[in-house]
Amino acid sequence: MSEAKNEQKAAKITFTESAGASFAVNDEVYLELPSNYFTWDVTGATKTTLTAGSYGLNGQIMTTTDDKKLTVKITNASATIADSFSITPYINVMPGAPTGDVTVTITSSSSKVKTATLTIGTVGAPTVTLSTKDTVTEDLLLAKKSQAVDEVTVKANGNISSGKSIVIAAPAGVKFAATPSCNGSTTGVTLYDDNKKVWIITQTSTDEYKITGLKVDVDETAALGDLKLSFSGDAGATGDVVVGKIVAPATATAATPEVIAGDTNQAAGDITITETKPTSMASGTLTVALPSTVKFADEFKYKINNGDEQTTSNAKGNSSVDITLSLGGSVDTIKLTGIKYNVDSGAKGDIEVSLKGNALSADYSGKTIVKVVNAKAVSATKRDATFTIGSTTYKVNGVEQTMDVAPYIKNGRTYMPVRFAALAAGVDEANIIWDGVKKTVTLIKGDRVVQMTIGSKTMLINGIAVTMDAAPEIVSGRTMLPFRYVGQALGATVGWDEATKTVTMNVQ
Repeated sequence: MSEAKNEQKAAKITFTESAGASFAVNDEVYLELPSNYFTWDVTGATKTTLTAGSYGLNGQIMTTTDDKKLTVKITNASATIADSFSITPYINVMPGAPTGDVTVTITSSSSKVKTATLTIGTVGAPTVTLSTKDTVTEDLLLAKKSQAVDEVTVKANGNISSGKSIVIAAPAGVKFAATPSCNGSTTGVTLYDDNKKVWIITQTSTDEYKITGLKVDVDETAALGDLKLSFSGDAGATGDVVVGKIVAPATATAATPEVIAGDTNQAAGDITITETKPTSMASGTLTVALPSTVKFADEFKYKINNGDEQTTSNAKGNSSVDITLSLGGSVDTIKLTGIKYNVDSGAKGDIEVSLKGNALSADYSGKTIVKVVNAKAVSATKRDATFTIGSTTYKVNGVEQTMDVAPYIKNGRTYMPVRFAALAAGVDEANIIWDGVKKTVTLIKGDRVVQMTIGSKTMLINGIAVTMDAAPEIVSGRTMLPFRYVGQALGATVGWDEATKTVTMNVQ
């Protein structure tokens, strides 16, 4: 039970005779509550009732002026068969009632009735719960205004008195589009904080408030997934409730080939744009925009569903282009193919394409609604190399090549032929220098000079000595170097796969 609430059901009380005629007609039983904070409800819509026994034992609940004392008068009893009757009690709990057990003391006008004190309930701290009613079946769209969300119910186990506050906050990227109603009225309901919050002042004392007519604006920055509204305020309604799900109007996918920074006319990945649900996009303009370091090298093709292939008219040399779409009523798919880029020397990493325009959002047409990466800018000196122990075949940037000596493992270290290891790391062949007299290998890459001597564990990097735990050696007329030290000295990241006996090297 809770304080400040009427007509609360307590535990059923059963009176059982030990023998026939234990109760007599006109006997009275008295049930007294512990204090003036508790009264019997005997006249309400939900009131205390008496259930007669199977063999006729029955009584009548008497109305008295003492609301905390209930009188039951026996009106019928069996002279031969032991019987029972029960009371299903409802009590009113006044504001300020103490928490803890609620007891009833039982006495009678008959000496045959045992005096007893029973616990019939417990008053706990007031609790308020939040729940939603699924009044909106459609998902919410990203970048769309004035969308209805589900109804919210604030329910207390006691009354929420008037003058209490219920505050509802929307998450980032979401605002309230209209003033909602609370129990059928907008009285006492205010939008504030740039419409990011709703402030409700309760107007009546009741145990349930229904908040209806909730509508939201969802901008392009909102998080996809469940839309949660956060409740707070001194009415006791706290926590989050899910009132809908935000989905993008479309999704976009693409392959991500590498393109070289500073180069032109390079193929990027085709882009496939798919509506999330029918009519989540609209006929209109789709803007395809690139980062400032990238421009379209030429016009490209696009096709809607299985329709005719069309060609852009103003992409070449620009970082954005508008495409006019004419869509149907089903889930449409738009494919952009044959995209090529001119990439500035300063470009690096993922090339992210921004998709915007009123085909994706009539309310936020100038904002990026969907993003997709369809290329990755790398430096001209980037190298990815793979070597396998015992194999004379290796790959550099995915291209298979052959060397005349296979890598091997000695004393736990991987040895590589110097010439092929250096070439894979991006060293020009002219900068691989062998001094047969001093038995010294010199590798020059940019401003880095690496020197090693056959049989010596000392490596020089720009004249600074570094100690290795393995020394270069000559095998079958080839200079073999401990690969990890050489690769790292040339600025590479070196990896090892024990299962496949494969060495990887990456130079950005």
